[in-house]
Amino acid sequence: MSDIKDILGVPRQGAPAEKAEPKPKKEKMKRPEGMSREAFALLGDSHPIISSQLVSVKKKDMKAKPKPSTKGIPTWQYKPFKNSARTDGLELFRWVKGYKDLNGRMREPEDTEYYFAKFNKKIQLFKYTNEEYEALIRGDSGDWSKEETDYLFDLCERFDLRFTLVADRYEFAGTPAGASRSLEDLKDRYYSIARRLLVAREGGEAAVANHVLVKHPFNRQHEAERKAAIHLLLTRGAGQVQEENVILAEARQIEERRRSEAGASARRAAATSQQAGTPGVRTASPATAMRPSSAAAAGAAAAAPSSVGLTPTGGPPGDGRFPAEFVSDPGPGVPSLFDLYLNPSKPPAPGVYVRSACTSATAQAMGAAMSGGARAYKNVETLLTELGWSPLMMPRVNTRAVCGQWLAMRGDVIALYEARRNLQNRSLASSDEKKKSSKKKG
Repeated sequence: MSDIKDILGVPRQGAPAEKAEPKPKKEKMKRPEGMSREAFALLGDSHPIISSQLVSVKKKDMKAKPKPSTKGIPTWQYKPFKNSARTDGLELFRWVKGYKDLNGRMREPEDTEYYFAKFNKKIQLFKYTNEEYEALIRGDSGDWSKEETDYLFDLCERFDLRFTLVADRYEFAGTPAGASRSLEDLKDRYYSIARRLLVAREGGEAAVANHVLVKHPFNRQHEAERKAAIHLLLTRGAGQVQEENVILAEARQIEERRRSEAGASARRAAATSQQAGTPGVRTASPATAMRPSSAAAAGAAAAAPSSVGLTPTGGPPGDGRFPAEFVSDPGPGVPSLFDLYLNPSKPPAPGVYVRSACTSATAQAMGAAMSGGARAYKNVETLLTELGWSPLMMPRVNTRAVCGQWLAMRGDVIALYEARRNLQNRSLASSDEKKKSSKKKG
């Protein structure tokens, strides 16, 4: 029987029944003062009241009166005003904020000036007197009369030196026959007179040397040429633009060809000088110029005995004239590093050095000396990959002989790339010439 009671969950006789744990009671939200019952009924667990909203407003605070301002009671008055930027004396009306004290007296507003009058900016316009015109201007007036000059200056003052408007409104009846005043003529007339007045009034050009009228005088011819060039540029057709792009591309090819030919001629001259027995003297382009330390190292290499392993035909990278063998032990007094031309070179700084780091720096210098910059060096790395060499591969055993052979290999690859590029440029030039000749015949 006890087993059945255990299965049914009925307590056995004599055993005290277990008391169920009381459920926690939810705290009821109290309706804050000042909130209506309907608004409070809309709130629930998903929309709790913020603590700042539970703060009850005191009745004393609600009944307290605002403190009066020290300036008085603000009042608005409809008063007339005049704009100081106008010269016609126009009078308009506006609402002005004022203050009334406890005795009922009105205080006038502190700012009686019209607010937007400060935006009326006036330019500095030069004007001349009759004496200044006779002394400074009349002698170099040309076909300009005093009446026409006065008319020009009146328009400049009216339109604030906006010469496009001045030229559009310019209609002087006394203009000489056959003389049309262009925009450049009007500018030249005004700025030449203004410059003379400024220099005369200040006592010389030295006193106003930094003034814009003296430092940058108006050039009528340059302005006309500039506008004509802009007009030609904006009125080009699609065919003209394409023709100019073709010309620019040909110019770039010619410039690249000249650079490559100049580099090749410099290398040939260096090789010839070495064959003639002139050590350390080379004619190279600025991009491949040797440092003084490298030149001294080249001279030391030429004076070294034949056991060094360098042949007299050793030249700059890319000529295919590198020594056939490199010796790891060149002998006393001969540096163990190489420069751009694979001649013995001393380390860049005295002290202990790592041959692998110096060899990597020499390889980078060989790529930087190419005509074409980083793009050409990337093409050389692609060519190395095509030949089965990784561009990042460095010698594992960095002896002098291994590093020399590695640099010679990179120099030969650079020479191969330059030969391919020169061949491509010449083929493009020949194809362009054939196209031009066929067009002329057709």
